[in-house]
Amino acid sequence: MRHLRDEIKATKAEKIRKLYRENMAFQTTVNHYMQAFEQMTYEAKENSADNPLLGVLIGSDVGRLYMVLAEVIKGGNA
Repeated sequence: MRHLRDEIKATKAEKIRKLYRENMAFQTTVNHYMQAFEQMTYEAKENSADNPLLGVLIGSDVGRLYMVLAEVIKGGNA
């Protein structure tokens, strides 16, 4: 996660946090995206603990976006 923090400058992270707090449409979209990603990873784990899909999901752009949002919005507690 440290490299994600390095990639997003503090000012950009704060802009994202502010947008998330103040824009309900953005907040709803982010929440839906994060829940959908969490569901996909849960299902990949349920199918098989060593499912290669899990690694693909986490290493993909959608996975990196999830990790960035989790770091910025939830403080990395996702």
